[in-house]
Amino acid sequence: MDKFVIRLKRNPNESSSGSNPVEQESDKRVRVEPEISDELIGDPGKRIPIDLYPFNMRDSMRRRYLAKGPSQPSGHNFPMSDFGKGNRRKFQYKWFEKFPWLEYSVSKDAAFCLHCYLFASGNKFGDSAFTQIGFKNWKKALACFVLHEGGASSSHHYAKNKIDQYKNQRGNVDHMIVAKCSVREAEYRIRLTVVVHVIRYLLEAGVAFRGHDELESSTRPGNFLLLVKWYCMRDEGVRKVMKLNAPGNNQLTCHTIQTEIIEACALETKKIILNEIGDKFFTVLIDEARDCSVKEKMAVVWRFVNDHGEVIERFLRLVHVRETSAQCLKKTLDAFFAVNRLSITRVRGQGYDGASNMSSQFHGLKALILNENKHAHYIHCYAHQLQLVVVAAARDCRPVSDFFDYVPIIVNIVGVSCKRKNALLQLHHEKVVPRIENNEISTGKGKNQEINLTRPGDTRWGSHYRTINRHYKKFVLL
Repeated sequence: MDKFVIRLKRNPNESSSGSNPVEQESDKRVRVEPEISDELIGDPGKRIPIDLYPFNMRDSMRRRYLAKGPSQPSGHNFPMSDFGKGNRRKFQYKWFEKFPWLEYSVSKDAAFCLHCYLFASGNKFGDSAFTQIGFKNWKKALACFVLHEGGASSSHHYAKNKIDQYKNQRGNVDHMIVAKCSVREAEYRIRLTVVVHVIRYLLEAGVAFRGHDELESSTRPGNFLLLVKWYCMRDEGVRKVMKLNAPGNNQLTCHTIQTEIIEACALETKKIILNEIGDKFFTVLIDEARDCSVKEKMAVVWRFVNDHGEVIERFLRLVHVRETSAQCLKKTLDAFFAVNRLSITRVRGQGYDGASNMSSQFHGLKALILNENKHAHYIHCYAHQLQLVVVAAARDCRPVSDFFDYVPIIVNIVGVSCKRKNALLQLHHEKVVPRIENNEISTGKGKNQEINLTRPGDTRWGSHYRTINRHYKKFVLL
């Protein structure tokens, strides 16, 4: 039996009761898994390969990267590289126009190919340089770019064909609904139009989409499903293709579908804002706050002067941050710049509050940005300055300080009792009505108050619902 077994030598210092050395060695090996996130990474040098994403995420990530486009930072100062004695070259911005697939990594000072990153068919000549390592030989850049494109059998050409198929929306719809017939496609378009109308209305109203119980038998499934149900009751043609009359895998009511359409709306809105900014200089306004889900959010606002000489402020988005340190905020801001193809060299101002992580002279976000761009002048937010002045003045003035101490106590006492609340409202009513009759104060016509309901059957709620329906009709016609 010994000739079929390979005996392993034991360490002489090891006791006989010790474990197998092979097992000990394998126990010491630590398998490091890459950190997978569904957030888009603007810098191609920092992306993880598409194949490392879970299989059910790859298609979604490909579509999102295609919608964003290649990372081509405008206004960036490309650094020089040495190629021998007296021979210095750098990346040229005009290459983006000749090669639409070309991407540039600011962190690695290297070129990448978006097409091959999304649909690499194998590491043929030059593929890994444009997908993983990064191309830096600017001296032979044009020749290597043409060689990378290759002919009809090249891997780059294969990736380009796959992208063309992804951009063919008619082909994608046919693949999703399986049956390639005009009738089913028309039904799908009706469902999609209804869902988009409902989502746009809820976004404009700024209300929640989902409910706690979204079952078919639920009486409170959430605003989204209630509006879809109301839409079906209103239109016979919609009812024939929605809900139970639609295929089980094509209802378009899943929360993931809602999220994708919302992201598409946000992307289109952001494109309009970025086109409005163009190549102008701008100021960055940043503040962070904690939302109801106990997550830190960083609000990003752009301030610039438009073509008509008007000062415009545009809110771009809320970005989730793991912490509020200056390094974390700077890293998040750099990623935001990279995703939107912006350069920090175009920043001419930065406005924050007076917190140490924001305005510190040496380690704050202000200092980190000034180290890269000395023209980004810092301005302490006037609203925060006013708040500090009001708080300081209120503390020094005893009557004002007592007022703010008593107000929350009075509100809490009155708010917990309906009897006290009604008594206070009745007292206020008895004081206000005589002044209205004597024309001492305005009634605020057009604001749906009780005193200006002149038509029979009018109520505050009836007027409110008529206003909502009027806005909704205008919204549906868009």
